[in-house]
Amino acid sequence: MKHQKTCPVHEDPIAHMLKGAPSRRNIDNTADRIGDSAEKFDRLMQLVFHGNPDIAPRAAWAMDACLSRHPEWIQPYLCGMIDRLPHITTDGTKRQIVKNLSTTAIPESHEGKIVDCCFRWLQSPKTPVAVKVHCMQILANITARHPELAGELRHLIEEQMPHSSAAFRSRGRKLLAVLSQQKTSRSKNISNSSE
Repeated sequence: MKHQKTCPVHEDPIAHMLKGAPSRRNIDNTADRIGDSAEKFDRLMQLVFHGNPDIAPRAAWAMDACLSRHPEWIQPYLCGMIDRLPHITTDGTKRQIVKNLSTTAIPESHEGKIVDCCFRWLQSPKTPVAVKVHCMQILANITARHPELAGELRHLIEEQMPHSSAAFRSRGRKLLAVLSQQKTSRSKNISNSSE
């Protein structure tokens, strides 16, 4: 009879799984273990926010895998994610959180906080490209409701494009086109309303 590996009694089974190799396979296995259980997903989110620096990025990666299956699960955590965002220190955790926030409607009550954080990370030379790309997208999404932010975002994208990665330039070109289109639409709306 084979003995199965078990995790210590005091350790969460999800945390135990995340201590394995940081591989796509391990993350998918963790997401499979969580399955359709919102309760297990809640335990995973506690590891994202309160896990040690080795576990938190892996938990955030597993969070991304779970949210690809259950995008609605982000809703109860949305404001907490945004509140904690400026305090996250691990790049992997930042990347996964802003990736998911970039595809989610941000509550008006938290727009100011996320705008400040995204502009700060976008300006920092220490911010990884993947985080910057998702921050640009979040900011572009918000400019649809707050066009006064478009000029600063446009300036930061244009300033960084010449010496950034291909991923940054690709997203930057797309977002500059969107920002230009938004500006043209607003100009047409203003001229139509003044007639």
